[in-house]
Amino acid sequence: MLPSRFQIGHGDAVRWLRTLPDASVDLVITDPPYESLEKHRAVGTTTRLKHSKASSNDWFEIFPNSRFPELFAEVYRVLRPDSHFYLYCDPETMFVAKPLGEAAGFKFWKP
Repeated sequence: MLPSRFQIGHGDAVRWLRTLPDASVDLVITDPPYESLEKHRAVGTTTRLKHSKASSNDWFEIFPNSRFPELFAEVYRVLRPDSHFYLYCDPETMFVAKPLGEAAGFKFWKP
């Protein structure tokens, strides 16, 4: 049997990333429960977040915008040279996240 060459993690991303050595990761993909989704949950237009009007699921806590700098710093630290980081978010969060990601050292192909 071949050894596993990938790992999928679930939990506090920043805490988990801090356990990894520098330049040890080839790819990070995340779709965090970003702060701006709270407004959709408040009017019941998303079932992805806990306690929405359309769902009783207790999935996860919101990842506040104030934590993006520490997330980006840790992702940048653990990524190998010439690797990739993909962050899925809505346009509102993109305007918050993009300058913080650039401050951490990331370059963006598209806004």
